[in-house]
This record gives sequence, C-alpha cells and structure tokens, in this order.
Amino acid sequence: LLTDSLKLKVVRDENIKELIKNELNISEKNNIASVKIGRYAIDSKYSNKGLGSFILRNIIDNINDLSKKDVGIRFIIVEGYAKAYYFYVDKMGFINLKKDDKILKNIDFITKKDPERTFFLYLDLKAINWYI
Repeated sequence: LLTDSLKLKVVRDENIKELIKNELNISEKNNIASVKIGRYAIDSKYSNKGLGSFILRNIIDNINDLSKKDVGIRFIIVEGYAKAYYFYVDKMGFINLKKDDKILKNIDFITKKDPERTFFLYLDLKAINWYI
C-alpha cells in the first residue's frame, strides 16, 4: 500500500465532485488523499476461485477503517492490467479515469493484444456498500 492522491477533476461522478469541493472548500485542481494498491495479483492456479476478491475486499475494508479512524482517505487507486479490468470494475466497483473512456471502449481488443497494459482505476470509499 502506498500513499497517493487523485486530482479531483478526474473523478467521474459530478455529484461526488461537488460534494467534495463544498465539504473541503477546494477546486477541481486540488488533489484528494488516496491510497494506492501496488501490483496486486493472484497466482493463476488460484484464479477464478474467489481468493482475489476475498483478499482485495479485506484490504479495502482495512483501508476504509483506517480512513475513518486515523487518516482522511477518500479514494483507493489501482494501476490494473487490462486483463484484470473486468475484475476491478465489475466485481470490485472500481471506476476508470474519464480520460480513458475512449480507449476503454476497446478493452476486449486491448486485453487480447496487450494484456499487461495498465490503466488507473479508483474506488470511492464513501460509495462502496458491499461490505457494510
């Protein structure tokens, strides 16, 4: 886990952006405290058995607890491989940066051609509800 930040202007949800801007009295140019999960992966022999989801949910839960008790963290960031895009987005609720919208329309092609290409994805801790 690494300390990081996310520029508010790349957040997709306009309502969340406005809420954060009003709560913190900041502009879209400001960075928001975040935690980055670096190089998260599961050995392929354990793939599709739920272990990756279980471990990542545990990590997210711990980061969420930390943000509520000790440090003001709003977002979790991952730099996920193209081949793991659906895992992060569909299973775990991460969102891609707005700047990647156009290219991610071709994610299936990218996954076949360059499965280790990376994309930054984020998860809003206040928007998650699967472990509450």
